[in-house]
Amino acid sequence: MKFSQGGRWRRSGAALFLLLACRPPVVPSTPVEDTPPPPETPQHPLEPETPANQGAGDTLELSVPRVEGGALELSSLAGRPYLLTLGEPEGAGWEEAVELFETLHREQGRELGLVLVAAGADPSALDGLIVPWELGWDPQGALAARLEIAGLPTTFVVDARGQVVDVVRGMDPDARDRIREGLGRALGR
Repeated sequence: MKFSQGGRWRRSGAALFLLLACRPPVVPSTPVEDTPPPPETPQHPLEPETPANQGAGDTLELSVPRVEGGALELSSLAGRPYLLTLGEPEGAGWEEAVELFETLHREQGRELGLVLVAAGADPSALDGLIVPWELGWDPQGALAARLEIAGLPTTFVVDARGQVVDVVRGMDPDARDRIREGLGRALGR
């Protein structure tokens, strides 16, 4: 097969076009000193503004499954303030929540209702835990999902009328102080 001079030229031009079209674009380099540093990556994910879908002034109308069976209607606690804390027995803040509940039970006695809910727990994680307050169980996280809790532990401080005074996420010292402040307001102090 013979190609004319023009045929070769057309083939070479097409090959050159393909070669240039597949080559990555040339980007002018920027001196390193002029390049701004990348933004810092936060060490922790951003916290949502609200820890749950219920907040100050709302009324909690829930049924909390008890560990020993049956359910606790939160409306049955009307007439006295209470705390409702959801946490994970094997997670951060659980031991601190139990210690806080023990202290508050000693200080307030029957004047205060205390409801501690084990979320997503294997029931064996609660073995040996004998408590003088209500111990709830939320194995599939249905209660936490209904309240749209942003993280565990989360505590609802509720006054004697059944209205939420404050919702506090966590159990660090600042969170425990805030729970106590909310409890003071709920007790009218």
